[in-house]
Amino acid sequence: MAQKAREHTARDRERIPTQTRPTAVLSLWDIPYADDGHPLHRLDIHLPKSRDAGHLLPTVVDFHGGGLYHGDKANNTCRDMYLADRGLALVNADYRLVPQVSFQDQLHDSMTVLAWVADHAGDYGMDAERVFLAGDSASTLLIIYACALLNSDAIASCLGASVGDRPEVPSPVGLIGTSGMYRFQGGVHAAALSFYREAFFPTMRDQIEFAPYLDMDRVVVDGDLPAFYLATSCEDYLADNTLEFARILTHRHQDFDLHVYPKRAGRPLAHNFAIQECGTPNGREAIEVVDQVAGFCRRPGRQERAGRT
Repeated sequence: MAQKAREHTARDRERIPTQTRPTAVLSLWDIPYADDGHPLHRLDIHLPKSRDAGHLLPTVVDFHGGGLYHGDKANNTCRDMYLADRGLALVNADYRLVPQVSFQDQLHDSMTVLAWVADHAGDYGMDAERVFLAGDSASTLLIIYACALLNSDAIASCLGASVGDRPEVPSPVGLIGTSGMYRFQGGVHAAALSFYREAFFPTMRDQIEFAPYLDMDRVVVDGDLPAFYLATSCEDYLADNTLEFARILTHRHQDFDLHVYPKRAGRPLAHNFAIQECGTPNGREAIEVVDQVAGFCRRPGRQERAGRT
């Protein structure tokens, strides 16, 4: 896992400087969201430079992908700046990585980020009542379980020993998943997921606590998930995850948008294209996703959700 993390990091460091960022965005860097001094307990904020005074912006809290074991917020900076350029407030947060911590610890980090946003949104013109969670690749699992934990006493009870008390924050009004990973077990990547699950849930206690909610259908039902935006491509190696999750959402009569991009001539539209190709000469589809996400967040009816179940 450590060797793979180094390889992915090296590729990211080559890619990031090739991405052209929009200029009409105000960026604030490396703001601590916890008082423990941990280097990964930091976030960036991206805001449109031109905005109406007194108008609170819909807020997207973004957690980077990377299998939950590698990557950092710099990977998503360009895409998030393009979303800010479309009139949204972006909070791009780092979090601790497995195997140094468990998935439950990562959920705790996500709760701390949301509590920080609730406390400080007004300082930056962000609307704390219209918060969307965004994830790509494996971090879609993080945003789904974070939202479900906020909404459901049953799920919080299963995870309570590791996660602790939930912050008193409004539940997210929408979830945004691109090239998402929507399961910890099964599917065409069952062997790989079985290997990684030992890092996600390193102790028997972790595994026992989480076991009832490895079933994503149960998470959707008990977690009372809000509307979802889903994007993938037919050349994305995790496309089956998105399609299976869309089937579950359909069966449970959930509100969702699904965008599956076809095969692209000449160059594959590969996994995580919406992040990695944003701001590049080949990034037409990535910018389309940016525009779709911005429209999703502005859609009428994206209001504060009710309390927990």
